[in-house]
Amino acid sequence: MFQLYLAAVIFFYYTGFWIRSGQTLGLLTWKLKLVATDGGGLSWAHVTKRFGAALLSTACGGLGFLWMLVDKNKLAWHDRLSGTRIIRLPSSKSAP
Repeated sequence: MFQLYLAAVIFFYYTGFWIRSGQTLGLLTWKLKLVATDGGGLSWAHVTKRFGAALLSTACGGLGFLWMLVDKNKLAWHDRLSGTRIIRLPSSKSAP
C-alpha cells in the first residue's frame, strides 16, 4: 500500500504542475516549459500519457530519453507518444 501511495504522490506532483503551469519546480528553475505540440493547452490526457510513457522510457533502461539524441526534432519517446514537448523560455534580463 505504501508503494501505491508513493506512486500516486509522484503522479499527482508531475501531472498537477504540468496541468497548472506546464512547469515543475525543476523546469521553472531551468526556464523550461512543457507545451502541447499542437499549440493548444495541456490536457489530463496529455500529461497522463506523458507520465506513463516516461515510465516506459525508464523501464527500457533510459532508451526513451536517449532517443532525443538521434531524433531530428529532439523529442524523447514520451514527447512523441503524448503530443508534448519541452521549450526553452526566454531569460528575463534584470536591471543592474
